This record gives sequence, C-alpha cells and structure tokens, in this order.
Amino acid sequence: MRCQTYSRRRVVRRLLVSVSMLAACHRASAPAPAPVAVRRPPPSLLGLTITPTSMTLAVGEKKAVRTTVNPARPGRYSVRYSLSAPDIAIVDSLGTVTAMAAGSAKVTIVAHADGGDGLDATTLTQVVAVTVVRP
Repeated sequence: MRCQTYSRRRVVRRLLVSVSMLAACHRASAPAPAPVAVRRPPPSLLGLTITPTSMTLAVGEKKAVRTTVNPARPGRYSVRYSLSAPDIAIVDSLGTVTAMAAGSAKVTIVAHADGGDGLDATTLTQVVAVTVVRP
C-alpha cells in the first residue's frame, strides 16, 4: 500500500471547505449533498533513476550520467547536478562528467517538481560515485 503525503496547508484548506459545506447544509435544513468522488492527480515525481550508479574515468575522459524522471511531464520538474570535488572532476548542466585529476568525487543529482499549485512539491536525490584514474 502506498501512502500519500500532504502538506499541512492543503489538509487545512480541504477541511475548511468540508466544514463550510456542512455548515451551509445545516443552516438551510437541506439534506446533505451526495458524496462526490474527488480524483487526486498523481504525484509530480514518483522516481528518479540514474545510470550508471558509479563510474571510473581516466583523466580527460567524459561520460554522461543518464537521468530518468518518472513520470516525466515536460516543464513540471527541474534536474540539477553538483559535484563534491570540483578539482577531481566537473559536471555540466546536462550531467556530463569530465575527469580533471586522479581521485574520488560524488555527483549529486537533485530532481525537483512543483505539483502545480505550489503545495505538492517533491524533491528526489541520487548520488553517483566517480573515481578518476591516471591514464
């Protein structure tokens, strides 16, 4: 069973709407309205898949980190790459790692999505271990 996480603001807003509907029905002495099924949109991000999860490069070599966001709705998410040791390797905005000097580093990939109303933001993080060797 999958649990959903809701922001406090969203829960309070839904409770206030429900209470105001019940109060209006009670004041009018009208029968309560029939229940309405509300479909929630799927979460903005369900998964972040990284390939490869580790890499070994020779100094001067380049290799791309393939990032797959699920579900991938264009314009609804952003992906950022950062590196723990920029003197060992560098990573560009598309996830291409370039080896600079022998050593170890970690590429951190952060995917962030906004649910549309600003309340259902989701952030997922993955790490890729990078080892750079002398040629």
